[in-house]
Amino acid sequence: ALGHSKLGEYLREDFFGGSENVARVREALVAWGSDTARRLNVGELEPGNAPHYLLQFYAQHLKESNAEPDRFLELVEDGWRRAWEDYEGGLQGFANDVRTAWDAIKSARFRGASFSRSLGAQLRCALCLSSLHSLGSAMPPTLLAAALAAGKLSWRHALHLAELEIEPLARVQKLAATASARDLPPDQRPALLAEAFAAARSISNQYSRARNLFALLPHLPPEQRPAALAETVDAARRIATQDLARTLVELAPLLPP
Repeated sequence: ALGHSKLGEYLREDFFGGSENVARVREALVAWGSDTARRLNVGELEPGNAPHYLLQFYAQHLKESNAEPDRFLELVEDGWRRAWEDYEGGLQGFANDVRTAWDAIKSARFRGASFSRSLGAQLRCALCLSSLHSLGSAMPPTLLAAALAAGKLSWRHALHLAELEIEPLARVQKLAATASARDLPPDQRPALLAEAFAAARSISNQYSRARNLFALLPHLPPEQRPAALAETVDAARRIATQDLARTLVELAPLLPP
């Protein structure tokens, strides 16, 4: 609720009553966020005790206050990462903050020694994001599905790993596994399946595309199945002859009378 744009407008224009008050509030929020990030990063504050508001909005407050680029590097530390992981069961929020920090550093103008520091900071952000992407690609879809089934991985963490996956086939399989997670809120399932179906369309191998579209069909909402089935049959017709018969046999139970 605190992140709603209308609420923010009300607080700025009506509740705080003027730009000077708004500036003081912003300074206080940034100071609070900076102190919290410092305590997290040096181990003085346990990750589970990090204020959820700051995790969600500290980066935004830094941007709005035109903070110095060095301040954004507080978001690229292990303590901040651990707090995000404890809060959401994954690292998507942390990755977003790292991207925000990188953008802020890239957009600043540096000269001399400051320019050298900027390059080092950008490299740090790049390596951090690269490590996160490696985590996504390193976990096979079968292991991700097993970890979800055993309750060892939250659906949020699984979704983030799926979104970090760059190989289309593995991405589809990870998204499909996440859509079947026991802790997934029901209202999230249609969007996840739609994302998985869109990813399946991007698979270049004709046989793999048809098989993965086919595997997703039974999980789609009934109103989406006719169009998806027609697309799957069309994809099946394009594959090699030796695979076509087998695929059409598998599709037959889903075909309308």
